[in-house]
Amino acid sequence: MGELSARYPPDLHHDRASRAPSRILPGEAAATTIKIRIGTKHGAPIHQSRGRRQAIINAPIFLLSKLAKLAMTRRPQNPPPLPPLDETRYKDHDKWTNKQWAWEFLRRNDDFKAECDALSVDATPARKLALARKFGLVGFKHYSEPFESSSKSNEPMFISKAVSSFKPKRKDGGSWTQPVMIRPGQFAIRFDLRLAMEDDKILEAQIETARDILEKQLNVWRRAKSITPKKGRPRPMPRLLLQLRMLDARAQAGTLAQQAALVWGPGTPAKRLVDSLDDAMNVAQKGYLLLAAMGKELPPRK
Repeated sequence: MGELSARYPPDLHHDRASRAPSRILPGEAAATTIKIRIGTKHGAPIHQSRGRRQAIINAPIFLLSKLAKLAMTRRPQNPPPLPPLDETRYKDHDKWTNKQWAWEFLRRNDDFKAECDALSVDATPARKLALARKFGLVGFKHYSEPFESSSKSNEPMFISKAVSSFKPKRKDGGSWTQPVMIRPGQFAIRFDLRLAMEDDKILEAQIETARDILEKQLNVWRRAKSITPKKGRPRPMPRLLLQLRMLDARAQAGTLAQQAALVWGPGTPAKRLVDSLDDAMNVAQKGYLLLAAMGKELPPRK
């Protein structure tokens, strides 16, 4: 005779005398282990052992399939491996300028992507411009567009690098004037280039004076808002590439362990990603503006 063990709920317990449901005392709420002796006709006595109730009863063979399902525990199946990161997204990255690195990080900004996707097909130019200015762009550019210039897509222009210039215009034979609109957070300085046309030193002196004025005004605004400025340092190219890969893995995989495996390979501890992901996300949220300010320079390779 063969025996099969299965887990049964407490309401299937039977005592030897009455065959009625037995009382479950405190501490006996767990399912009882029941052994089935296949092919017999009579029941066997109930045994008590260390807080568990063990019964040996007889069952007809037609119950074998159901009992087998109860007794067997399925082994957890490993999920199929995720596809690797798309390496074409980093093609020629060793030739990217700081400005292009800035665009690649902004393209991975969750808020920027969400607001671009939320734009209606008939969104007005004013609505697109407002979105662009919110994320430090001079003009709107959808995150799905590549950095390179083309007939349909121009290179992004960042406010952190842009400086507006104005020159006087003559009104119908009248005086040469040009009104300038100043918004909060903006500051205007007027240069007189008439004398500078004859000597470069005069222009250099004006630029130096303008720098002093700008720094003083900037410090006033910083003190008013209790802001301590950061001393931005160029990020090395290998680090930028690694951070892009982490952001792409985060968008592609659900768990930290899967994300770490996509970046560094199978078996990589998730903690390695956790320790570095915050910095990568910070570049995508704000740090890209510093990269954009560095313009057309290449990041250091080390």
